[in-house]
Amino acid sequence: MRSSVRAGVLGCVLLAGGCTPTRYTNPSHPEFGTQQYDSDRALCEKANSKVTVHQGYDIVTEVTVDQDGVKSCLAAKGWQPVTK
Repeated sequence: MRSSVRAGVLGCVLLAGGCTPTRYTNPSHPEFGTQQYDSDRALCEKANSKVTVHQGYDIVTEVTVDQDGVKSCLAAKGWQPVTK
């Protein structure tokens, strides 16, 4: 029973650590905070999004975001991931 409890606790710790979002900083503009990052990220996501409309019996709209493009866009704006 103890090993299953340990495995459960370890699983929760690993899952929690793996879901932590990456933090970013902008060394060129240290005064920039979360609001500016969120604004820049939204612009980068919009610039790297593709909208596809599928027509048939129903009309379905699908939006795909190129995450690598978003990361490149953020880097071009000076945002860098914070290393632990």
